[in-house]
Amino acid sequence: MAGTGGVETSHGGLARVRERYPIFDSLRIIAAVVVIFSHAFPLSGHPEPVVTFLGDYGLTFGALAVATFFVISGFLITMSWTMSPRTVPYAVKRFARIWPAFVVVVLAAALVLGPLVTTLSVRDYFTDRGTWSYVAHNLFMSPIKYRLPGVFETLPHKAVNGSLWTLPYEVLAYVGVLVLGVVGLMRKRVVVLAMFVAVFLLFRLDVASHWLHVNADVGGMTLALFLGLGTWFLAGATLFLYRDRVPWKLPLAAVALTLTVAGAAIGEALLFMAGFSYLVVFVGTRQWNAWERVHRFGDPSYGIYLYAFPIQQTLVLAGVHGAWSLFLAATPITIAFGYASWHVIERPAMGRMRRVGRVTPPRVPAPAPANAVPKMLT
Repeated sequence: MAGTGGVETSHGGLARVRERYPIFDSLRIIAAVVVIFSHAFPLSGHPEPVVTFLGDYGLTFGALAVATFFVISGFLITMSWTMSPRTVPYAVKRFARIWPAFVVVVLAAALVLGPLVTTLSVRDYFTDRGTWSYVAHNLFMSPIKYRLPGVFETLPHKAVNGSLWTLPYEVLAYVGVLVLGVVGLMRKRVVVLAMFVAVFLLFRLDVASHWLHVNADVGGMTLALFLGLGTWFLAGATLFLYRDRVPWKLPLAAVALTLTVAGAAIGEALLFMAGFSYLVVFVGTRQWNAWERVHRFGDPSYGIYLYAFPIQQTLVLAGVHGAWSLFLAATPITIAFGYASWHVIERPAMGRMRRVGRVTPPRVPAPAPANAVPKMLT
C-alpha cells in the first residue's frame, strides 16, 4: 500500500516529469472499505460472497480489494524506484510506510485489546507464551501469527487480525523491486514484462486450474498466494514501465471493462486480470485537480486495513450480529482509526525516517525538450 507523492521519472527516453496520482489514494480507501464489507460476512458467521471463480480460484470482494492494492503498489513502487534508484532511500521509505503503523497495531492487539477481552486472567494472559509469540513473530513477519491466548475463542473466527497475511507478500514485492533495481534489470522493462507473463502463466496453470499441482509453503507464505499477488503486482509494474506504449484512452478503458466482465462471466483469468489491472491504473492516473481536496485530511487507507479486522471482531464479541450490521457499525469506527493512524503514526514516521535516509541526489542530465517525448497519462 505504497504512498503517492510528487515523483520524477526517467525511463525509456522519457523526460523527467512530475507525476502525482491522488486518485490512487481514493481507490485504496474504497478497497479498504470493501475489505471491511467482505470480512463482515465470515466474521459474523456467514459465507463470504464470491464475485467470480477464475477457474478454481474463487475471487471474493476482499480478494478483489487486495488485488487493487497490489496493482496500485506495483505501479507506484516501480515509479518510486525509477524516480530515485538509490538503495538506502528506497529501503527507508518502504520501511517507513509499512512497519511503524504495523508495529503499533500488533502491540495494541497484544498489550491492550488482548488483556481486555481474553477469557484468561490478566496474569495468565501475560505469562502465556502465546502472547509473546504473537508479538515476536508478527513484528518480524516470520511468520504472521493470528491467535492470542483466550482472545475471540468463542467467535466464528478466532483470529485477532486476519488481514495481516498480505503484508509479507507486499514486503517481498518491495524487496524484489530493490533486487531487480540493484542488478540493473529494472531498466530493462522487457525483463519485467517477461516476469509478469511467467508468473501469470504459473498462476493460470497451477492456482486457477490445478494442472501443475505445485504446493509450497515457506515462512507461512504459500506458492498459490505468491503467484496470485505477484501477478497483480507485476501487472501494475509492467503498466508503469510501458506507460508510454499503452494507450490511455476512454475507448480502451471500455474494452478493458468488457474484458473484465467477460472474464468474470466465463471464469477466464487472462481476460479478467488484464482488464481489471488496466482499469485500476487508468482510473488511478486520471488528473482531476479538484480531487486533491478530497484528501486534504490525509490517507487513512493503510490504517483502515490494519484496524478493521480486530475492530470487527470486538464488535461481534460485544453482540453485533449480521453481516450488514457489522459492516455499518465497524466502518465509521475503522475510518476514524485510519485517520488517527495516518496523522499520529504514519505521516510523522515517514517524515522522520525519510530524513534519515536522505542522501545527496545524483546529478541528472537536463530534461529533453517537451516536444521530443510522448505525452504521459493525461
